[in-house]
Amino acid sequence: MDTRRYDGLIIGKGEINDPQRLELHTKRRFSIPNARPRLPRPPEAMRDAFDRHKAAHPSLKMRNLDSTYNCVGLVFASRRTVIDIAFVRKILSDDDYKSIAVPNAQRGDLVVYEDQNGEPCHIGIIWALDPQFGTCTVLSQWGEDGEYFHLIDQVPTQFSRGRHTIWTERQI
Repeated sequence: MDTRRYDGLIIGKGEINDPQRLELHTKRRFSIPNARPRLPRPPEAMRDAFDRHKAAHPSLKMRNLDSTYNCVGLVFASRRTVIDIAFVRKILSDDDYKSIAVPNAQRGDLVVYEDQNGEPCHIGIIWALDPQFGTCTVLSQWGEDGEYFHLIDQVPTQFSRGRHTIWTERQI
C-alpha cells in the first residue's frame, strides 16, 4: 500500500509513540502531532503540478518542488514534517497569535485560508507587501505540489472556498 496517500488511516501515525514523529510543542507545551517522512513524489509529477498551477495563476513563482511536508509543516516546523491543518487554531492560540486587519499586515505574518464553514484549510507566510499596487505576496506549500510565491488571493480552488484572515505574534 502506498502510505503517502493513506497516512490518516495508519493508527498512531504522528502521535506521541510514533518513532518518526518530530518533538514539536506550542509555547503552552501542547505536543503537536506530526508525521514524517513523507515519500517524495516523482519529479515529473511535481513538474506537471507546477505547470498546471502556473497555467491557472500566471504570476505564480516556484520556490521548490519538495513534497515531503505540508503548508502547516512549512509555517510551524521549518519544512520538516506534515502537521494536520486541524491543529492550526490550537497552535495560533497557544503561541499567542492575534487576528489583525489586512491593512496592518507585515512581512512574516500568517495568512489562514478558511473553508466555507470557517475552518482552516491552508496557511502561508506573508512574504511581501506592495502598497503602491495594493498586492500581497504569500509563501506557501500547496499540498504535495510544491512551495510557491503567490498573490494572496491566487491559490488552488481547494484553498479558496471561504475567506482568509491575517495572524501575527507581534506585540501591537
